[in-house]
Amino acid sequence: MPLARRRPGRAPVAAFALMVLLGLIARPAIAVTTCTVAASPVNFGVYDPLLATADDTSGTITVTCNNRPPPGNVDLVYLLRLSRGLSGTFRTREMGSGLARLDYNLYLNAGRSLIWGDGTEFTLFLPGTMRLTGNRTISNTHTVYARMPARQDAQIGNYTDTIVVTLEF
Repeated sequence: MPLARRRPGRAPVAAFALMVLLGLIARPAIAVTTCTVAASPVNFGVYDPLLATADDTSGTITVTCNNRPPPGNVDLVYLLRLSRGLSGTFRTREMGSGLARLDYNLYLNAGRSLIWGDGTEFTLFLPGTMRLTGNRTISNTHTVYARMPARQDAQIGNYTDTIVVTLEF
């Protein structure tokens, strides 16, 4: 029985044309979502190196998303990661005043046992979810727990650090 011969170039062109046509007809509606992140400062106030207890405080990070969805609801999953800051490590972050340093760290939990970082160096990052419905703006606020250890040898000065918050969605 002879094999049927196919004309070169015909079948692939027809299949390509069909895929393009299906792609134009069957495209799903796409949501347009924009998100921003804002953080309130973590402020330890005046540090007293003679106190025997750690100085605990907190701040907030707010994720705000604006949605123009297709019909129905959209569950937006996002991740919040924090940078190392001045110290270059998560083990102990540092605030600086000139050459002077004070140790501190940032945590995901009120017990201050889960270091908030980027998922490296035994740190965790925060996964979040928000349900976007209709053409609305929705915000989620997350607490940043902070602790400065007691009895550090502190020089007089204004100590600061800059932490970069990264939002992935």
